[in-house]
Amino acid sequence: MLTAIEGTSVRSLCGLTEGQTIADFSGQDLGPIDMKIMAAEYGFQGFIAAVEAVAIGGNPIGSEGGATLLETIKTSKLKTIDIGKPLPLQEPYESDTLDLSNTKMDPGHVLLLSWWLGTEFSAAIEAVVLSKNKLGGRVATLAPNATMVATLSTSCFV
Repeated sequence: MLTAIEGTSVRSLCGLTEGQTIADFSGQDLGPIDMKIMAAEYGFQGFIAAVEAVAIGGNPIGSEGGATLLETIKTSKLKTIDIGKPLPLQEPYESDTLDLSNTKMDPGHVLLLSWWLGTEFSAAIEAVVLSKNKLGGRVATLAPNATMVATLSTSCFV
């Protein structure tokens, strides 16, 4: 895909405009292939490279999409990734509780969350609420300083 646009005037595969600093893709039914398109745009330094905040909550990105986006986030200049709630990537989270209940999270969002919980920006987090998300029967080991670990289901508190 990148070779097809090299040397052209294409500056955004994601429909962004020059100078845009927030990309709200939340609730648009984006899937794993859409995460690959976002990653490709970062790869050729399109308009998305200037974006400071990306919102992807409420999209069925899946594990594959989460993994693709995670690799892109690690090397980006993003200040915030929003997976249902904004998670800061350049400054500490200011609360001890992260409430992600009823945010339509899927395994891709959980992958991004688990990575974020391992960063210094989540140091204040003592509790993560994931209730009313259809995450299946997986065991959560999300935060090293969490007060409780539970089996993820439609009603859980981590």
